[in-house]
Amino acid sequence: MVRQGNKAPKLRGGAAVVRALVPFAVVLAESNLSNTDERERTMITAAKHLNDCYKHLSSDEFHGPGLKENAIRFAGTYIALSQTSTDQKLWRVKPKMHLFLELCDGSVEPSKIWTYRDEDFGGSVAAMSRRRGGQLSVAAFSTGVLARFRGYQPMIRI
Repeated sequence: MVRQGNKAPKLRGGAAVVRALVPFAVVLAESNLSNTDERERTMITAAKHLNDCYKHLSSDEFHGPGLKENAIRFAGTYIALSQTSTDQKLWRVKPKMHLFLELCDGSVEPSKIWTYRDEDFGGSVAAMSRRRGGQLSVAAFSTGVLARFRGYQPMIRI
C-alpha cells in the first residue's frame, strides 16, 4: 500500500480514508519519534501542523487565522526535511505543495473545491471503457461506455 519497489512511497486509498489518517500520523509520530533528535522533532512538528490544517477545514473553524499559519509552517518544515534528507524520494516536494498553500491562504474554502469527485469519476470512466472484445470503432466504444454509465446510475423511484 505504501512502498512500491524503487519508486517513492505513495499512500493509496480513498480521500476520506487518507484524510482520517492525518490525526493518526500525529499520534504515530509522537509515540515513535524522539524530541531530542532535531530531524525527528521536525517530523513531529510537520505532522502537528498538517493536522491543525485539517482541523480548520470544517466550515465553522475555516475563517480563523490558523489555517494559513499552519499551512505555511507545515510547508516550511516539509521543505526543511526535503533539503536535509539523504533519501530524496521520501521527502520530495511536489508541485501540489504550491496548490495546498494557495488553497489555505484564506480566499477560498478548500472543502468547497475538492477534486476527489473529479478524480474518482475519471477512474470510473476508465474502468467502464475497458473492452472485452467486439468491434473496435469509435461508435462502438462510445456506445459501450455510455451504456455502462447508464447501467451504474441508480434508478430514480417516484
